[in-house]
Amino acid sequence: MTAPSAADRPAVAVGDILRLSRRDEQRFRATVFQRNHSQAVFGGCFLGQAMVAAQETAPGRPPSAMFARFLVGGDPDRPIDYLVETLRDGRSFSERRVTARQGDGPLAFEAMISFHAPEDGVAHQRPRSTAIDAPQSLPRLADLGHVYPSDIASAEAEGVGGLRAIDARLMRPLDYFTHPAEPRGRFWVRGVDAAPDTSGYAALAFLSDFMMPTAAMMPHTRSAFDGGFTTLSLNHAIWFHSPVQADDWFLHETESPWAGQARGLSFGRLYASSGALAASTSQELLIRRR
Repeated sequence: MTAPSAADRPAVAVGDILRLSRRDEQRFRATVFQRNHSQAVFGGCFLGQAMVAAQETAPGRPPSAMFARFLVGGDPDRPIDYLVETLRDGRSFSERRVTARQGDGPLAFEAMISFHAPEDGVAHQRPRSTAIDAPQSLPRLADLGHVYPSDIASAEAEGVGGLRAIDARLMRPLDYFTHPAEPRGRFWVRGVDAAPDTSGYAALAFLSDFMMPTAAMMPHTRSAFDGGFTTLSLNHAIWFHSPVQADDWFLHETESPWAGQARGLSFGRLYASSGALAASTSQELLIRRR
């Protein structure tokens, strides 16, 4: 029996991915995951689930920053256990260390998460780009192979539809299938079926990993979804700037200043649909020819 294609698999609800069971005061377990193109756990699951676990131990304080390392790929058919360690609870800031393992296996993921009690201060933000198309006016990423059948190879069309927990809409879609292309991107993302109690910060962390590698790959590959390369997230950072809703659309503007030595570096800005700058991102990734 042939396994279903990525595009034919049922969508996984973000609300289910970000729902953890609490084992004790410090330990949490996740059992629902989104698979990535390699059929391992999508890196955004680690980010979002670690945020859920950490938030449970720091009530009343929103996260301000997250610094994560991906150490070992996750098996989506096995639970992931998260351990939250309290490093500091001060008058204004709290610090948590979150680690993830599967069974007795090696450390798979580690994150340092800072929380900051709300307070007033100076404020400014970099505005998002002009001439932005609304996400509802753009084709879904998973449908691009049907919308542009003469421009997108069938193998690439299969690749773009794999992450069913994320509804993505590309600005200027064909730019992602052109070689060479500039090391940057603009695309809308939204989690599929976020639950009413889903943490907006956890949803944003989950979404922030999606397509971050493409900015660094664009000048060097046949397309942003070129199957001739292996890419792995090595480390990831998020700075949170404003409260968000888990079911909102987010515009991610990404750019890569450098790639070399089989690694690439990407930076990004995530805007809420209102135009507020919700978060800034960075990611280092491994890029290898297969």
